[in-house]
Amino acid sequence: MRTIRCFTGIFLLMACGAVAQPTNAETGAESSPVTIQGIRPLTASVSSGGPAWTKLLVDFQVKSPWIDGLQISVLALVGEGTKERPFSLLSGLVRHLNVPEGKSTTVLYISPNTTKRYGKVAAVRADVYLNDRVVSSFDWTGKGPALPPNWTAIFDRKEGALLPIHATPWLTLEYDNYPDSLLGR
Repeated sequence: MRTIRCFTGIFLLMACGAVAQPTNAETGAESSPVTIQGIRPLTASVSSGGPAWTKLLVDFQVKSPWIDGLQISVLALVGEGTKERPFSLLSGLVRHLNVPEGKSTTVLYISPNTTKRYGKVAAVRADVYLNDRVVSSFDWTGKGPALPPNWTAIFDRKEGALLPIHATPWLTLEYDNYPDSLLGR
């Protein structure tokens, strides 16, 4: 009798839609094969005493055995929103192949000169594309000035200002830390 009640309860939950697959709120895609877990902006120097680079680490989870053609587009809002240091929007794209199932991280870099010119990171938006379709998105906001609404759409983009690993001196130091990336933009 207990088994029948349990089965009936599960059946009713499923029929009412209470047991649902995870969805990506942005796209409405059922059970995305890739989901972004977080964004971690860090600063580091290539050599002792060298200038600081900003690393934008995007942590993601792959739910398929292998994925090719994964693209991660990143927008970074930099600056302070003041007359002296207005906001600017930097963009970059990294393309991966041979991405295994499980947790992975990708990275884009902001050069020391770009940081000197435009300022520190205030917010980051990452979108994962698979087959030319957004399957996951994630926003990170730092401590600092209030951000304008729709910050990803209201500033001119500085395309390519976020550098993939193969366009930086980090290539020889950290290449094995990330999935295989395709050259080009």
